[in-house]
Order: sequence, then structure tokens, then C-alpha cells
Amino acid sequence: MHATQEQYAHPPFYSISTSFNSDSHNKILFPSKLSLSSTYKLIFLFPILYRMRTSKRTFKQSITEGFSYNQFKKNLLKSTLIAAVFATIYASSFLFLGEFLNLKTIASELGRSAAINTSNILVIGAYIILINSLLEEFFWRGFVFKELSAVTSLWLAHLISGIAFALHHVMFYYNWFNPAWVVLFSVALTLFTLFMNTIVKKYRDLYTCWYIHAIVDVVQIGIALKVFNML
Repeated sequence: MHATQEQYAHPPFYSISTSFNSDSHNKILFPSKLSLSSTYKLIFLFPILYRMRTSKRTFKQSITEGFSYNQFKKNLLKSTLIAAVFATIYASSFLFLGEFLNLKTIASELGRSAAINTSNILVIGAYIILINSLLEEFFWRGFVFKELSAVTSLWLAHLISGIAFALHHVMFYYNWFNPAWVVLFSVALTLFTLFMNTIVKKYRDLYTCWYIHAIVDVVQIGIALKVFNML
């Protein structure tokens, strides 16, 4: 059963910095030197504007659509087990495949393209775990997959959103690895999307997706700490 409007609660909101910087190769927005990771997130505002414009919903209704705290509480144990499985797979994959990766190159690319280093990785990590995971679930599961499911077949909605989610990440790490690794990680991201789409369709709640995604990102940041020799 769909959650009622009364069950919806405000998801944490976020702020976007408007500082400016420049790079020798192109104009880069924000001190982080990762223009796309800062400015492209403006696209996450689109579902809000779209709902207010086309469905005549209020701002509150637009940002809370799909969030059901009651559903989240009801399925907390199941979602915790699912998150633990995802996190274990992620961590195990790194343990088995990490020796084939050039961690020094990855650390160098993180510093060069994103200004991520040992002095700020914990702050950036907290943002990725708590905020970025929310934004991605709100946009990819709460909007893209939902809207695609309404206009096309379910399998095609899964496929399109999965490939798009993978490409959205590829644009940042494509030059960190050789092509074979890029393809492998892209397939893994697409499969992750298929699972998350299934979860949001089954539980009808974005809090659950956010929770699972955030726990998986904890592993990701743990790997980043390993890359920087902080673990």
C-alpha cells in the first residue's frame, strides 16, 4: 500500500556553495576543483521544479514525495541486512581486487581533479555518506526510475536508469583506471541500480534506499582512507 501524505517527513536539505575558481585547462567552479561534482548537482533540483510545475504540488510535497518514515521503521531490520550484504560484497571485492589497482594513481587523481587529500577526506566522506547518498536516491530512484516506470516497461526503466546511473559516476573515474576496470565498475554500478530500483519498488520508501546507500558509502570512504594510507 502506498504511504499516505501524513506519513511523509522532511528529508534533510542541503546547501550548495557558490564560490568560484579557475583551472589551467578550463574554467572550474568551486574551490574543490571538481566543477561537475559541485555544479551538476543542481540537476537534483529538477524533480522539485518538475512536480511543482506539472503536478501543481507545493514545495513541501515535492521534496517529501516518496519518503515514508513509517515504512522505513517497519522494514529497518530487512534494510539493515540488505545493506550489510551490499557492504560486505563491496569490501570483499576491494580486498580481492585491490592488489590489481594502482592506489597511488587513484590517490593522485583524487588530489589533482578533486582536491581530495588526507586533510579533507573525512569532511568530504561525511558529505558523501550523509548528503550525496540522499541526493542520488531522491533523484535516481525517487524521480528518474519512477517517471520511467510510468512511461515505459519496467525492465526498460531498470535498464535506462541503471546505465544512466553508471555513466553519471563514470564521468569522474574514467581516467583513474584502465578501460577494463572502467567497464567492470560500470557494470557493478548498473547492477547496484537494479537492486536499488527493486528495493524502492518493493518498500515504496526513499528513506530505506538512502539508509542502504549510506551504509555502502561508509565502505567506499573506508576504501578511500586506505587509498590515502590512513587505514
